[in-house]
Amino acid sequence: MTYSESIFDVITAIYDAATDPELWPDAIGRIASHLAADGGLFVGFSWKRNDVAVYKGVPSDPTLDDLYQHKYARNPW
Repeated sequence: MTYSESIFDVITAIYDAATDPELWPDAIGRIASHLAADGGLFVGFSWKRNDVAVYKGVPSDPTLDDLYQHKYARNPW
């Protein structure tokens, strides 16, 4: 896969995830892979709902999930 095909694949995955939140793990995995990263994580905070969403794109330590949820629920910045 060429660089331009790879970045097109990443951008398409992001647009798809924007309309279907269940697709974020795949999009983040593609971003991480494109950047040759060991992992990927997206944390979203909703001011209206006072809610946090954590999406992982590649295997990560599941014990960190609660830590991220707690930390960003208290202080998203």
